[in-house]
Amino acid sequence: MKKYLIVFAAVLTYFNSYAQDPQLFENDWYLQKVIVDGEDFFPPSQSFVTELYFYSDSFNYIYAYCNFGWSTDVINYNINNIEFILDAEFIGLGDGCSDPDYLDFMSLHDNTYYMDYIVPLNPFAYSIFDDGAINPTFIYRNHYAAYLISLC
Repeated sequence: MKKYLIVFAAVLTYFNSYAQDPQLFENDWYLQKVIVDGEDFFPPSQSFVTELYFYSDSFNYIYAYCNFGWSTDVINYNINNIEFILDAEFIGLGDGCSDPDYLDFMSLHDNTYYMDYIVPLNPFAYSIFDDGAINPTFIYRNHYAAYLISLC
């Protein structure tokens, strides 16, 4: 009986991890703005692009202009609540920037995922809107209601 429970739990975990809206994984997402306490924060320039990548078992984002980003190797998806949960600390990738405007925006964005880069601000509820006329819009928020708007 225990063997069947273990197999059932493994199958359930597999489907909870992979049965997401396929657009989440199929599209490249670009951060448009961050909303905190109803205030919009936009990237400091049009050349400052933040790319977000969702995979079945990891999540990362890259500040292409600064050649820097963050990655986490553990992300779990909950299809019942349409949310994702980050279960590991971010690992820094690349060199970074020295421009204070870029650093301020990067810090604002980074702190929507983790408090002090250690404590995840889970869960992150999300929605993908696709009316067929424009690129899909991906909106997600942490439990403190900081919203992040991304376009494909």
